[in-house]
Amino acid sequence: MNFSEISFPKDGLGGN
Repeated sequence: MNFSEISFPKDGLGGN
């Protein structure tokens, strides 16, 4: 699951 992209999309953790 790409929770990082959903939980922190602009946090720098998601990558996008």
